[in-house]
Amino acid sequence: MPILKDTEDNESSALPIYRIPPEVTLEIFTRCLPEALFPRLSVRSAPLQLSHVCTTWRNLALRTPRLWCRILLGTRYLEVPEDGSDYMPGAALDAMALKCWVERAGSHLMSADIRYPNYSRLTNPYLEAIHLIPPVFRVIVRNRMRWKGLKISMPGEHLLRACFVTQRNAPYLETLEVDDTFIPTVGPVKSKIRIYLPDYFAETLSTLSVPGGVVYRSFQSTSFPKLRNLFLKHSCIEECLYLLKHCPVLVYPSTSTAWTT
Repeated sequence: MPILKDTEDNESSALPIYRIPPEVTLEIFTRCLPEALFPRLSVRSAPLQLSHVCTTWRNLALRTPRLWCRILLGTRYLEVPEDGSDYMPGAALDAMALKCWVERAGSHLMSADIRYPNYSRLTNPYLEAIHLIPPVFRVIVRNRMRWKGLKISMPGEHLLRACFVTQRNAPYLETLEVDDTFIPTVGPVKSKIRIYLPDYFAETLSTLSVPGGVVYRSFQSTSFPKLRNLFLKHSCIEECLYLLKHCPVLVYPSTSTAWTT
């Protein structure tokens, strides 16, 4: 009945949750986001959790770009079929989620924490690097002007391919943190990756973390003009010293050269 419906609508609008000013609600939303970690792709974690409270909160969350600027992806254990067929459903879901986050973030720059510690795929010399790594990197390539920070955790050669693709498709990147999950947490390091840093990629970085060798060659006197935080593990002394010469504003250097072959 119309009269009954009007009464229900009035009662709903009188609930305390609907009387909170939007600016206060947005402050609540912001404080619900994790500070140190990146938001997970889960309805138990903000910002997705906030959009499942009520219609009003959902609409407000979807209209607030800064809630969608960071995301954690790829924490599930993933395997690729031995026949080399295309990517597993979990990785495809990650790509869809990242695309959705990018759209909801509007014009804001994005940061992503991408973790595939057990990722494996058969090497195919006839495929480009972008087709040998998880599909989230295709989203990165399609939105190359949007990236502020990337954390990438993958094993060995897959991490190298991911860095290769990232360096050529993130011209505004300020933070790059890579983790080679092939390196054991304890004991000697029998092998290590070597990250190649081109000139154009070094100009915008403020934070760089690499668990291996860094190969950088430049004819410029100042090549890392904004780099303030540098974390190197398992790098040789010569590489560390050469890199440090090109970091005039470095505030927090951390290096470790304890590795064996």
